[in-house]
Amino acid sequence: MTIFSDLFAIVKHGGIALDEEEAAMLGAPAGETLSLWTAMEARHGVWLAHVACLALYVIQWRHCHDQLAGVPMGPGNYLRASIGVVLFFPIAAAVWLVREITRRFP
Repeated sequence: MTIFSDLFAIVKHGGIALDEEEAAMLGAPAGETLSLWTAMEARHGVWLAHVACLALYVIQWRHCHDQLAGVPMGPGNYLRASIGVVLFFPIAAAVWLVREITRRFP
């Protein structure tokens, strides 16, 4: 293996792991990524999920639709997705914190 393939594997698997953790923080079932969970929620008519799917167009055209259909992402999309997941982490953490505070102090 070359150093580039090793780096790609680290970015891909690390990005997917962080993606699944952020999705779990927001209430997704275990093992689902943000994009797959958002796509399923949008299919059920959740308006905020529709907005999130539009934002995911930055990663890949029709990303939510492709996740539901099982279309694999290309290498460039994994890099953009990993960067997006890292940048999204503070938002996911803030939502999780507000949710936890409101559960403990109704």
